[in-house]
Amino acid sequence: MDTKGIDNTGGRADLDAHFDEPNTVMVLCSPFNNAPATELQQQMQLAVNGGNTTVGIKAAILALPRPGEALAVKDDQGIPADSVIDGYELKREQVEMSLSSQNLPYADIGFFNAIEDDPKETVDFLLSLVEGVRSRHRSKLLEVIDGATVLVNNFAEAQVQEVYQLAARRMTVWLDNNREIGDLTARLESSLIAAINRAYASSVRASVRRQGDWYNLNYSYQLGYGAKVTAARSVDHKREDFKAITENLLQDEELEPAFGLVRQARRILEDGIDSLLLQSELLGKGIYIQHLKPDSPFWRRCDGEWGQGYGYRGRVAQHHQIWFSDSDRDFQAMVQELVDREWRQILDRLAAILDPEVAEAVAA
Repeated sequence: MDTKGIDNTGGRADLDAHFDEPNTVMVLCSPFNNAPATELQQQMQLAVNGGNTTVGIKAAILALPRPGEALAVKDDQGIPADSVIDGYELKREQVEMSLSSQNLPYADIGFFNAIEDDPKETVDFLLSLVEGVRSRHRSKLLEVIDGATVLVNNFAEAQVQEVYQLAARRMTVWLDNNREIGDLTARLESSLIAAINRAYASSVRASVRRQGDWYNLNYSYQLGYGAKVTAARSVDHKREDFKAITENLLQDEELEPAFGLVRQARRILEDGIDSLLLQSELLGKGIYIQHLKPDSPFWRRCDGEWGQGYGYRGRVAQHHQIWFSDSDRDFQAMVQELVDREWRQILDRLAAILDPEVAEAVAA
């Protein structure tokens, strides 16, 4: 149960963490009339920007109408809803259009008027979300088992080996062309500085006086998120490229014996990128804990800006930019090194399963 509300600093660490938990359903509640609330869209957008590909799978929106609000919903012709159910369906279309306009993934949408609606319908809605998570885990496990079974049973056949080699060659070409990540285009402190410029001055001061440990402007979260976004921007297009390659392979019926290999390769890339993003987030949090938080002179300089006139947030943000641009604190290079290292490991694991000798050993 959440009671804090969402400030305008650009996200909440405790809420954002749930998007990365594979066994959690996110039910984002919103007042009916302005559903989906801007704050909820903001949380979803933050998760998407951080490289999370499951937002549309695990997030749901629960709109909470007051009596009479559903009947007041109008269609495109300005005609009010004929019934509560009709009002809910009209609002559902509006929510879907709003998410689409923001390039956000589709989310399941439910409605609950605590005074008039049958609670069982909402309970069933929530249970269906939980069952959806369970079903996806079951499907993923069965896919792994089926792929391994096909590999073990059929690899000895010469024709199957040829199909495996053909699919493997197509993916190996992609690996050879994507060995390098390139320079990171985003900076890990950008999220924090943007949050400072958006936050209320009182929130900035409250966080500064607590060395960044304040729930409405949490430095550990912002730097962790910033590092994750920096990493995500460097690998997301590669994720999409490889996904397109594997989708094309899975649509080629002649390659059906190798479908298990293709799906396994995609899982390795997906799981590897998820691990890379997690490691990046932990690095960002570590930079705060080990370097920024203990820097007492820095916090005193920021705290001294209070009461110096208009532009407090801008002056504090400037102190941060100077701190992160110090050549003795090349944290950007640390993120670059981590991303490069983790990416090489992902490709090494992919190359290993695409090697015919390795596949033959597994089948044996």
